[in-house]
Amino acid sequence: MRLVLSADRTPKGNSMTAAEPETADAFSPAATRVAWAVQIAGNPSSAELIAAAAGLSLGEALDGLDELAGRTPPDDQPRRDLGEGSVRPAHLVLARADGPSPEPAWIRAAHVRAAAHLNAVGAPFQEQAPHLMESAVPGDNAAARVLIEAADAELAASPNRAEAWAARAAALLPHGDPAALRATSVRAAALAALGRAAEARELLATTLTPRSDETDRVAAAVECARHDRLQGRRLDASHLLTTELGRTDRTENRAVLELELAKTRLGERDFAEAGRWAFRALADSADRVVKAGALGLLALTGLFTGDTAHLGDHAAHAAELMDGALDTEVDGRSDTVAWVGWAELFLGLPEDAVRHFTRARRTPHATARPGRAHQLAEAALGLACAHAWSGRLDEAWRTALDAHRLAQLTGSAELSALSAARLSQIAGIRGDATEANRAAKESRALLDNSDGWWPSITRVVLAQASPEHHDPAAAHAELLTAAGGPGLPALPCSMHPYWYERLTDANLAMKNMDTARRYAGLAERSTVHLTLPAWSAYAHLARARLRLAESTHPEAPASAEAADDALRAARTFAAVRLRLPEARSRLVAGVALSEAGRLSEARAELATARDLFRRCGAKPLHERAVAELRRLGARLPRPRSGGLPEPTPREAEVAALVAQGLTNLEIAARLRLSVKTVETHLSRVFAKLGVRGRVQLVEVLADRTAAG
Repeated sequence: MRLVLSADRTPKGNSMTAAEPETADAFSPAATRVAWAVQIAGNPSSAELIAAAAGLSLGEALDGLDELAGRTPPDDQPRRDLGEGSVRPAHLVLARADGPSPEPAWIRAAHVRAAAHLNAVGAPFQEQAPHLMESAVPGDNAAARVLIEAADAELAASPNRAEAWAARAAALLPHGDPAALRATSVRAAALAALGRAAEARELLATTLTPRSDETDRVAAAVECARHDRLQGRRLDASHLLTTELGRTDRTENRAVLELELAKTRLGERDFAEAGRWAFRALADSADRVVKAGALGLLALTGLFTGDTAHLGDHAAHAAELMDGALDTEVDGRSDTVAWVGWAELFLGLPEDAVRHFTRARRTPHATARPGRAHQLAEAALGLACAHAWSGRLDEAWRTALDAHRLAQLTGSAELSALSAARLSQIAGIRGDATEANRAAKESRALLDNSDGWWPSITRVVLAQASPEHHDPAAAHAELLTAAGGPGLPALPCSMHPYWYERLTDANLAMKNMDTARRYAGLAERSTVHLTLPAWSAYAHLARARLRLAESTHPEAPASAEAADDALRAARTFAAVRLRLPEARSRLVAGVALSEAGRLSEARAELATARDLFRRCGAKPLHERAVAELRRLGARLPRPRSGGLPEPTPREAEVAALVAQGLTNLEIAARLRLSVKTVETHLSRVFAKLGVRGRVQLVEVLADRTAAG
């Protein structure tokens, strides 16, 4: 069937193009209009939209659809409403059509009618946008605003389409119109999402004119500065923000720029200046999100400048303000939320940091806009670190992988280097040396000689990862380099006890006792003015390691004192839920207690350390705790020899998933079984292997793996 019209069947005054029939079975003018309208409406569509586009009544459109589809309902049968799927037969006809085409004026008028219908029925902006793209003319402000909203909503799904819609909206509006500035901002976000960051930055810069609305201009300046920071051009970002501040009058707008200057100065590692800008933002703003971000930055800068008097108060107040802010207040400012998380992380409050990093990742505007990948990447990096410190290594690994993916989307070598370093660190703790070395190599290849915030953090993370790779000499050298030398000038004062503990451990591994004593002493002295228990506990752990190493000498302190120091550290870490440091401390305590001859206590501490390492997913450290228990002759569960048969393949599969830390519900979902079936399999595994619970099962499986 072909869509062909004869000249005498074309209504007068209609813009249809007439043609001689190629078959005797030509369509009526109304049906031809419907055929064209189907193409205008899109596939699939509704009969109402087709009728509107064709300029016909619904009844006429339905008659035309029946004619196109080759069906005519009986007169005594009520016409059924044709839904979206019901017009597809007409599409099949159109796919074979090569008859007359509508003139451009008719096409535009049809799009105008379609857009008006969709607007009247409250259709989503994305459905209206294609018709406005074909019909709107310059000066049509209403159409431009619909296109802007459609582009903003489409950013995540199709940045290409969003960019086109936003560009068209900007072209429809007069220069300087506030809506045109928003269209430019949305278009820049789409360009950034497409990996065209330089174009996005250049486009935003066009809005930085004195005639622009001040609030819109400030928002554009902030976006430009963030782009510059992301590409490592921190001085350019500072100059841009300072220039904009000089011509900004409104106090709240000034506070926004001051907060951004504080972030930029922190990125330059000019901590004193960053603190001053943060204080100005705090004083100028009535916005609780801005105030929370300023307080978080004040806490961070205080850690680097040594101004520790109000650190806890700043962090607590920042958390209170941020937790009280509505999602609508936080929307679009996920990076400010994340800075509160970073402050809490450096203060040794990982669980609080998890809450704020998680909120930063779930901020609606951030999750909806691929152009905000840098904000999501920064939040994911902090969240991965907080999970790792809290002993959730599997979750930390998954989050770090997501952070690395997002960092690569930004095109920022600095963020990509840091995310790869974080992957290396977590992989090393989990026992995946191959991945740890691969990620470390990738990170170093991306790392330049910059001394900015992210590069310095990357060097710190790589140095932290080195001890996990079993090379104490390399670890010692890298720890010192990343910290800026023995005085640790590149690190916040809160981290000094931790860093000195790591240096103490590295030197003990190299048998450099005198250097180890010096670092253990520095760890203790660094806590004198520090009121942060989570970090101060590392000084006790450093002293415990040193005393344990010295316990073979008659004049040295007793190993029991080493155990006391380690247990003191463990109790502190447990109180702030730092599970990995707690497990490390209990491992040292167990070894020290065994040296002191207190074997029962030693076994208890080593068993606790073993269980903590297992729950954390720290395989090498778990194996070390198991080895220490065996050295003490602890009775670990063994599989029965003879008697009951080995587990079946399905039972073994269930057991392996238990060893990975999955719950029965998670195992059921993974294997597509019922929870009851999983429980049955597990009870049979317990019986066959002679164990009484999941912990013993994991031990038996570890023994079997070690035995080959």
